This record gives sequence, structure tokens and C-alpha cells, in this order.
Amino acid sequence: MVCNDMLQVVPPPTPVSNTGFDSNFQTLSPISQLQVHVDWLQGTCKPLNDVFVEELIGSVCRALGDQPVYEWNQGSYVGKQWQHRGHSVKGLRFWWDSPGETQNSHLLLSLPGSICSSVEVEVIWNLSRFLNDVFAFKVTRIDLALDDYSKRLEFENLLTASREGLFARVRQLVPHFACLRNRRMKGWTFDVGSKQSDSYGVIYDKETESDGRIKSVRFEGRFKDEVAHALWLQWLSIPDESFQELSPQFLAGKTIGIVEFCERLPKEKNVSRMKRLPWWESFVAAVGSHLRHSVKKEDSTLDRAKRWVERQVTGTLAILRKVLGIHEYRRLHDEWLAAAEANFTMEQQAKIVMWSDEQSNVMQKSSGAADVIDEEGQKWAWAWYPSKLQSEWRVARFYGAIDGEARVRFSGESTKAVTVGWIHLGATKPTWTPRLFG
Repeated sequence: MVCNDMLQVVPPPTPVSNTGFDSNFQTLSPISQLQVHVDWLQGTCKPLNDVFVEELIGSVCRALGDQPVYEWNQGSYVGKQWQHRGHSVKGLRFWWDSPGETQNSHLLLSLPGSICSSVEVEVIWNLSRFLNDVFAFKVTRIDLALDDYSKRLEFENLLTASREGLFARVRQLVPHFACLRNRRMKGWTFDVGSKQSDSYGVIYDKETESDGRIKSVRFEGRFKDEVAHALWLQWLSIPDESFQELSPQFLAGKTIGIVEFCERLPKEKNVSRMKRLPWWESFVAAVGSHLRHSVKKEDSTLDRAKRWVERQVTGTLAILRKVLGIHEYRRLHDEWLAAAEANFTMEQQAKIVMWSDEQSNVMQKSSGAADVIDEEGQKWAWAWYPSKLQSEWRVARFYGAIDGEARVRFSGESTKAVTVGWIHLGATKPTWTPRLFG
């Protein structure tokens, strides 16, 4: 149970920006004409009970000056099938499973851009710290938006960089155009990187997109999964007394840190030694920081362990067996393993459990699947979705299986990103019908 004193997370109002722009956004400096804010926040936590859910949602709504609406037993499909859902008057959305009724109950909370931009950045920061400290919240998506009212990011410069490949850190810079009937350009957008990656950016004409209300060029950084959670925790680590000074620099630096615009030398692979394009150097100087954000993904899978043993150990073992003879080698081998098992650490024991589950999923390979065919002839099946952040059962489109290799596509993946390989297809998952996911 969360005490009522801990639910008061609304901070005192911050001073209105002296730039004349949106006072809810953070301004980098009085003359920079740059403002930044959090444009989307989404994440999950494990509820202890239904009262826990109401306390969490209630605290969030109080911080935002909002009112929740609960829709019990009105679940919907968002990445997975949820039992219940809800929303708020201002647009907050949430989904959850009742603890005890499902094996892996979670709550999914989503604060869209309309919610985040309606309050000061410090409100989102204080609310985030509260969710992290009290509810062990795990962020799965965070979007940052940097508005350039001076429009230093000019369309022509971006288009030249796209055509000539004058960019780094991302694999692609793709322009999109919207035109009027007389072929006069109405608006433009550049995709910075791939939408399938953990760090993805968009640069676009915000003035056209907002029908003239926001006269800026906007650079949005969109982060998800482990990368999003790590960035969120770094933001929360800013000291209270330094928040107004460091937060805008941090958010803006992380936003533009997705990409570098630079001269690409033929044989130079080190991006840090490449010369920035003048217009980009000027923009980075105005922002004041360029913070590349990445999270090293630790590959702790069973396959990685087997590959390491094959590369580093098997040669030495083969030599020992030749020199000692098979019987003496086996005796030593058994002694070594017995001594190692007797001294397993907690981390090693956790790996045994994790890798045993992983091996179980592989062993239960299927040349067919417990699938359901909907009215349009599309097949659906339960499939185990492996993720370091949250592995879980999900409903997936089923494209058949050959020799134990199931072909499925999970929600949110592009058509090209069809998963091929060992997939644990659930033959004993709860009964469902396609109408639930229509």
C-alpha cells in the first residue's frame, strides 16, 4: 500500500520562459531560440493487486491535474492481450492484468505528446522519479522534442546531406515531401535512422505540421526498450539544484546525439575524427551539447556461452586429452566440473534458470502450431517473444513452419522483419478468437 504522503508529486510552478515561447518547455538559453521537452513517455511495472493499479494511476493523474476512467474487463490488444484498460480526460492511456489471474501480470502506462506538452518538464521529471522510486517503473519508450525557432536546420542542407551521404551514426537519412496541387512544397520530413532501431530521429517542418501555431523546425529523438530506460534513469539522476540548468542541455544533447553530419572520407572509419559540416557545427554550438546515447547490450545467451567455450577452451581440452589419455582426462574433467558446481555464485545459478528456460523453448520446436484462422484467412498463434527487458507470450501472425523453424511476425515489426528460427509456439496457451484482436 502506498501512503498518501508519497503521492504528492506536483512541484511548484517554474518561472515562465522569457523567450516568449511555450513556458512548459525548457529553453536552452535566452538567445538560442531553442526549446526542448519530453514528448512521450511509456513504460510498465508489475502491480501487486488492483488497489496498486488505482494508486499508481491516481497519483499520475493528480500530478497532471487529470481524472482517470477505468474500463474493467474491457481489455484490448496492445503488444499483448490485456484484461482491463483505461484512459483519462486529458488523454492518458493505460492497460493492465489483474494480479493472480494471469501468470505474468503487468501494467502498461502511456503519456502521449498531448499530455507531456501540457505540463512543465519538471512535472514529468518529478513524476518520473516518483514512479521509479515507488513503483519500480520500467520505461519502454521516451520521445524528446527539440524546437528550433531560428530554423537553423534548413531543408536544403539536410537534402544535400541525404543525397551525398554526409551523415554518420545512422544508416539512412530519408526525405519525405508533401506538396500542394501546384507542386509547391507544403511540408517536409527527414527520417534519421531506422524505425526498427532503439534510437530513431525525425526532423520536420513543425510550422507546416501545426498549421502555423509552432513556427519551428523540430528534431525528435525516439528511444525504446533498454536504450529508453537507460536514458530515463540518466535524466532522473540530475540533482535537484541543477535541474533547470542541466536538464535542457541533457535532453537536447541526447536528441541531436542520434546523428552526425560530417565529411565522409573514403578510408576514415572513426566518426570522431571526421570534420562536421559547417551548418551542423553551428547548430551543435547553439545547442551546447551533443551526447551520443547507446547502451551496450550484454549477450548472455546460452549460444554465446557455447561459442566462447568453442573458441577459447576446446583447443586446450583436446590437447589435454591427447597427452593424458582418455581415462585420466575424463577423471580430471569430472573433478573440475564437480568443484565448479560446488562453488556456484548467485549470478551463475540465475543463468542456469534462465538458460534452462531458453533451452526448453528450443527443445519444444514445432513443425506445426496451435493456430487460429480468422475470417480473412490470416493465421494467428501464441509465440514466446524473447526480450531482455520483458520476455512474454504474444500473439503473432503465423506464416507456417518447415523442419521446426516457425515463421512469425510480432506486432510492431515491419513486414521485412519476419522472425525466422527457433520459436516456442504455445499449444497450451489460453483459448482465444481473432475477434479479440480485430
